[in-house]
Amino acid sequence: DGDLYTIVDRASGVVTVNSTTGTLALASGIPVIVLGKAIYDLPGITHQHSLDAFWVRPTAPSPDVYEAFRRVVVARCLLYGGFSSARARALLLPEAITRLGGIQGRTLRAAPYAKVAA
Repeated sequence: DGDLYTIVDRASGVVTVNSTTGTLALASGIPVIVLGKAIYDLPGITHQHSLDAFWVRPTAPSPDVYEAFRRVVVARCLLYGGFSSARARALLLPEAITRLGGIQGRTLRAAPYAKVAA
């Protein structure tokens, strides 16, 4: 329990299964090993050797590789908004509908979104 930013900032490394805490550590240049499956578990970003090797000599993320990965995720995967409030849904849903329409090769009607956003 505590301030995650402070905890990660003071860490020598982070062991995770799949958590956004891993991305927080990577953004600070702190070595991360992923024991499960995570979108960011890539060579040049996370420790790619055994857990035993991580304890002795953890591999730090390459700042250039991590920044390139971050740019792709921001541009291609993330959407502004959320589900916790009407305002957040109003930001999120039109873009989500547009992207889903593109995936399916057709345009989705925006009308159903108004009910969900409310």
